[in-house]
Amino acid sequence: MGKTPSGQNEWALILGGSSGFGLATAHKLSEHGLNICVVHRDRRGAMSRIEPEFEKIRERGVALVTFNQDALADDSRAEILDDLARRLEAGGGRIRLLLHSIAFGNLKLIGPEAPAKSTARAALARELDLEEERLAEVVDRSFAEGVDGVQGLTSPPGYAQDLFLEDEDMVRTIYAMGTSLLTWTQDVLARGLFADDARVLGMTSEGNEVAWKGYAAVAAAKVALESVHRAGRGHGHAGAAPHSGQRSPQGAGPHAESVRQAHDSGRRGERDLPAVAPGSRLDQWRDHPGGRRRTHLGAHAMSLYLHGLGHFHPENQITNQFLTDLDIGTNQEWIEERVGIDARRTVLPLDYIEQTRNLDPTQALEAALYTHAETGRRASEMALERAGLDRGDIGMVIAGSCSPDMMSPADACTIAAALEMEVPSFDVNSACTSFHVALYMLSMMRPEGLPDYILIVTPESLTTAVDYTDRSAAVLWGDGTSAAIVSTRVPSRIEILGNSLDSSPSGHDKVIVPSFGHFWQEGRTVQMFAIKKTIRILRRLQKEFEEPHRRFHFVGHQANLRMLEAVCRQCEIEDERHYHNVINFGNTGAAGAPAVISMNWDRWTAGDDIAVIGVGSGLSWSGHVLRFGETP
Repeated sequence: MGKTPSGQNEWALILGGSSGFGLATAHKLSEHGLNICVVHRDRRGAMSRIEPEFEKIRERGVALVTFNQDALADDSRAEILDDLARRLEAGGGRIRLLLHSIAFGNLKLIGPEAPAKSTARAALARELDLEEERLAEVVDRSFAEGVDGVQGLTSPPGYAQDLFLEDEDMVRTIYAMGTSLLTWTQDVLARGLFADDARVLGMTSEGNEVAWKGYAAVAAAKVALESVHRAGRGHGHAGAAPHSGQRSPQGAGPHAESVRQAHDSGRRGERDLPAVAPGSRLDQWRDHPGGRRRTHLGAHAMSLYLHGLGHFHPENQITNQFLTDLDIGTNQEWIEERVGIDARRTVLPLDYIEQTRNLDPTQALEAALYTHAETGRRASEMALERAGLDRGDIGMVIAGSCSPDMMSPADACTIAAALEMEVPSFDVNSACTSFHVALYMLSMMRPEGLPDYILIVTPESLTTAVDYTDRSAAVLWGDGTSAAIVSTRVPSRIEILGNSLDSSPSGHDKVIVPSFGHFWQEGRTVQMFAIKKTIRILRRLQKEFEEPHRRFHFVGHQANLRMLEAVCRQCEIEDERHYHNVINFGNTGAAGAPAVISMNWDRWTAGDDIAVIGVGSGLSWSGHVLRFGETP
């Protein structure tokens, strides 16, 4: 392309221009004198990387207009084009290039596949004189954090074997990466914004011809994109609206072309092209770009308010030195490197653990210093005080945990009895996501069928289910209880938004707490699951709720510090916006995230938003945002 003559108001409109090929194109075209309009969708934390790139474009003396909005939403597209039309009309300009570089799709498999074993990893472990299990932990964690070079050494399978491609996945991917270009082109053409020699470019790849694993939806999108381009080359575009002050486009109008784009391997794309509609999902979708709409099953269907939070942790502390003294093959360095936990609380006497190693968990409840009824009562009283309510104001009690005190009666009943509450009481147990599931369930209920105030309690005493000869479990678990008072009818300064719940029941055997048995999990699989699902939920909440004038914080499932750090790196969460208590209290199951928020209760003010995310047995994963406003 030759240098654009000075004084000509010619523009390139780039969809997805904040990274990759789109950003590189913006740089190159600005060198040739074209003004640039970039439409992108990035969270606030990523802007520290993007803004310097935009500034380089401005320094070349061209105009740069950026819109950090959803290019797939009809209202955003109209707003952007209306703004751009005013700019072009004021300077007598036209769009010379429309580039579609949106990467937003789905890489699920179309069906199950037989996993292959990593012989290379075993050979490397022998060469380095390392335990293959330890090497696998490091490799899997590194890949989950984005280190692509270790892909060949990761644990198979590389793709979820329980969530397969669905019709909704295909529709959204085809629109996002394919036919949305047609919608943009039609709207630009209808406004008469194209120059006579304008070009419309879309990014394709050889994945529409070569069989790449997990690429079915994206390949379909690329085929649709190329079909649109072929049709565009043969269409006369009659009837385009003329642009004020300039002649109407003549001849064939904008010329459509497909540009082949190199892609990394399918597994790299799994992170770059996030899955949009995972299986078994129960959440609230906005209007589908293609005109379809998913069923509303909660969050935005009705308001849910948080009035108070409380927490309780027992006094006895299991330090890393205590575990080292048990002589179970661990020490401070081993624990710090793997999970980043220094201490945990327990309802058990320390001498009981030291003498018995809790080899017979049926005796643990007898030895415990606290029952769920007592820990639940203490946490609930704190929540009541903070909410400014009396016990008589509560109309329902819901409890949930990884391991209830008894099969029957429900923990909720024993807690309500300890609080002297005669109200409907029942358990909703979903392991570490129990608190989230209770909120989600309430969000789907009719407000007129519920009492004004509901008490949700998550009592956890998982140290009673730990085998203290098993170092992998002993280093993780701590005991704690959280309590929350919520309402669907009475507003408060804290609104609960964006509730979602997903589950993959085929993974039910990955994390187990049997009746009268010890906790067990498939460690590496669960760690990768927790990282990936938390990243997916957090990115969704960032996209939907992060706003420049508000403070966006993150509280995740308190599984272990290393898992949380990996999520923060991937989602660009700054240290001061990440809150946790796992270092000093360990993994307290369903009580973890609510207790973190409760322990910082006096810190939160109007303008704070907290992304709260849980992952757990089942397998299940869930998230929501707590939005703090002024006291009503």
